Amino acid sequence: AALLKTWGLDRSPSGPGIKLWAELGQSDRALKLAMALSARSPHSGFMAAGNLHRLAGRYDHAIASYDKVLAAPNPRGHGKLYRQRAQECGFAVRLTKTLNISKTPDGTHTGMSMSYRGPLYVEVKVSGGRITSARVTRHKDDIFFASIEHMPKLIVKNQSVEKLDAVSGATVTSEAIVNAVTKALAGRRN
Repeated sequence: AALLKTWGLDRSPSGPGIKLWAELGQSDRALKLAMALSARSPHSGFMAAGNLHRLAGRYDHAIASYDKVLAAPNPRGHGKLYRQRAQECGFAVRLTKTLNISKTPDGTHTGMSMSYRGPLYVEVKVSGGRITSARVTRHKDDIFFASIEHMPKLIVKNQSVEKLDAVSGATVTSEAIVNAVTKALAGRRN
C-alpha cells in the first residue's frame, strides 16, 4: 500500500492501480478508482467496476456495470474489445446467478467464450455434482501467461466459477476461461 501511494496509484484512476488495490483487499478503494476512470474512459472504467462487483459476488451491480460498457458511445482503441468482454461477462454472470453445479449432469461439457485473440474453448468433466476436471482445449491467445493452466485448476479446487480473481497480466484470458466454464456447466454453448 505504501508503494502504491508513493507512485500515486492511491488516487490515480488506472487499470493497474485498480487491480493492485483489489488484490490488496481494498475493493472499496479500487471501485472508487474504477468509477473515476469511467469518467474519462467509460469502457475501461465500467469494465473494471463490473469485474470488481463480480469478484465480490454483487452480480446485479456487475451486470449494470457491464451494460454501461455496452452503452458507452464511440469505442476507441480497445473499446471494441471492452464491449466484447462486457457482453461475454454479462452473459456469464447472468448464468452464474442461477447455476447450481450439483445439478449439472455427469459427463463432459464444453463451452466457448471470446478471448483476447478469438474464441477460447474449454472442456469440463462433472461427476456426482462435482467438477472433476477443467481444461482449455483450444485458444488463439498469445499473451496469457499462466492463466491457461491456473484458472481451470482454481475452478476445480474451489468447485466454483464464483469470486475468482483473474491472473494479473492475463485478465482477458482468465475472464474467457471462467466465462466458458460457466457456459459449459450451465449447458450453454455461446
